[in-house]
Amino acid sequence: MDSMGLPSTPVTHVSILNEHEYHVLDSALAYLDSNYPAEGTHIREHFSYLETLGDISVRYPSADPVNLHQINDLIETISVIATSTNLLYIPIKILMARNVLIAKFHAFSLLFLLVHDSGEVKGPVRGVLVSIICTLMAEDVYLSCIIDPTYPQNIKVHLAKDLFVLWEQGHDPHAVQHFPALEALWIARDETPPVFGTMDGSSEMFRVSLGMESDWQDFLRTEINNEEIQWSLEEFLFGLSYEEITKIRGILVQSGVYAIDSSEIQSYLGNRNTYIILKNADPRSLYDFYVTRRDNGRFREKNGLPGPKKTIEELYFKYRLTEYAQKIG
Repeated sequence: MDSMGLPSTPVTHVSILNEHEYHVLDSALAYLDSNYPAEGTHIREHFSYLETLGDISVRYPSADPVNLHQINDLIETISVIATSTNLLYIPIKILMARNVLIAKFHAFSLLFLLVHDSGEVKGPVRGVLVSIICTLMAEDVYLSCIIDPTYPQNIKVHLAKDLFVLWEQGHDPHAVQHFPALEALWIARDETPPVFGTMDGSSEMFRVSLGMESDWQDFLRTEINNEEIQWSLEEFLFGLSYEEITKIRGILVQSGVYAIDSSEIQSYLGNRNTYIILKNADPRSLYDFYVTRRDNGRFREKNGLPGPKKTIEELYFKYRLTEYAQKIG
């Protein structure tokens, strides 16, 4: 048993928590022990179940790419994973790894509820929840790129191996090359609610860009005239669909109004947003926001409709991958 009363981690154990997450959990347990000891006992029990789930998942046969006979098998396996209708074809090892991640989110969600009256503890716990959500979204971005027919095979192999490292070995996602850049983008958006105003997006863009790497600025400068990127970026910044942004801008032009606030946005849309309104207290809304934008883009592409066909995350990721491919030749 460790200092928190949790089972010790066996050598063959999937890394359920990284060092930072253990520190956050340890601090939260110390707070609960001092103020709500019964809840502290309950949390220990809950996280012991999570550790047990990790122990079970590691016993399933490996799905590591080094055990696949042909590189095409690797890409085919990933492509199947990206298609929910093929759920029964996904290797059990990978399903278990993803289930462990979701169980981990629920464990920290319970902890978040129990420490709600302590801002000092609550903030770091929410940070862990956001990071888990970012991991799930990053997986989705990787999968979208792998099934994209325009991507070269060598890049798909690189992405597939990253995913297998994450699923198979349970590594901290920050060890995966492109994860930190995607996480930084989502965290910046989480901390930057739209102000609308003249709806040119300059205020939102500035605040989001402050927390980003230099290649984000390079990406924007390079692709400044790309309509797809402009549209997807506006959806990301404003939290509105392309169709809603077009409608509101048309109303502003017709009415001669030069600025607008959030309450007026809702009245123009009849209080019915296409996308989930981001709620700072619930990190799940960030995931819902990404998934809905992604699915809307696919719907537009399938039906030949105007507007962005991919999310800004996918487009930014593609830019990073192009730069990476040039470096490795």
